[in-house]
Amino acid sequence: MAIQFGFQTYTWQMSYNKYAMKLPHILDVISAAGGKGVEPEVCMLGDCRTDPYRLKDQLEQRNLQLGALCLALDWKLPLETEDERLEADRVIEYLRVFPDTLLTLVQLPGVDRSNLAERQANALTQINAVSKRAAEKGIHCAYHPNSPNGSICREAEDYKVLL
Repeated sequence: MAIQFGFQTYTWQMSYNKYAMKLPHILDVISAAGGKGVEPEVCMLGDCRTDPYRLKDQLEQRNLQLGALCLALDWKLPLETEDERLEADRVIEYLRVFPDTLLTLVQLPGVDRSNLAERQANALTQINAVSKRAAEKGIHCAYHPNSPNGSICREAEDYKVLL
């Protein structure tokens, strides 16, 4: 059995201004490297951001699969903001074009770890709410606990709260 590799677009996102609208280039690099799939962040979809069929065509042209799509939002308040809910629901509908594709949820990190317990509770409540709505539409979710300095998940105690 051959191992198949998928690529996350975060490498390109670190140079966002250079690659924000360059999804075809990114997909070309992944394909040339022998990759079989991709997990882009929503912000890296460029011209495909609002048209899942356009993304599907881009992937098919390169014989790639959408392994996952990463939705990163603030989720700082006890309830989703209207914009957060609209974006999450838009992405859930977008993924209905890609059966069996995972929706990866990640909270954008803060600038520090102040109000940590409140931020953890709020984020986890909202991530669970988005996951429930996604599951109702047949979309499976995963949580990515990114861990830069301002993240809510950096230390063992944080993961105990998460679990």
